[in-house]
Amino acid sequence: MKSLTLLAFALFFVFTFGVYFYNSSTHSNFAFSPPYGFTAGDGVSSFNGFFFTFIASLLLFGLGAVVAMAIEGLKFGSMLSAILISSQGHLYDVLFAVPVLVACMAATTLAAGLVLDYRGKASVFPYWNYAIKYFAVGLALNIALILVRSVVVTS
Repeated sequence: MKSLTLLAFALFFVFTFGVYFYNSSTHSNFAFSPPYGFTAGDGVSSFNGFFFTFIASLLLFGLGAVVAMAIEGLKFGSMLSAILISSQGHLYDVLFAVPVLVACMAATTLAAGLVLDYRGKASVFPYWNYAIKYFAVGLALNIALILVRSVVVTS
């Protein structure tokens, strides 16, 4: 499952910078809208992204993490290119990618424990403990970023 997490992270960065470089080189305006309610700079939208990533990454015992991180990569790539190319939004909103990455790590850790428990090789409980710690850190970071955003972003 560690390789699955690394693959999901790699796809996240490939899609993020791929969309940014595509928009910057062709001067097009490719904008991706995720399959949930999202508005850049909205606190509820950041929670939507966090929980979408966590829940979708749990699908198929962690295999959904690849698709979830590709979707989030498209979203953050569109947001990054809108911010850097056309000056729409604030660069601070890209920091919300960190809790999304932590949510993916929590879900794939839990999924790894579920697979090993199903096979009878290990118990899910040690993985459960790590997954809850990752989830709590990601959620706390998400809340902290939302609270600090009102101070940092004044426009």
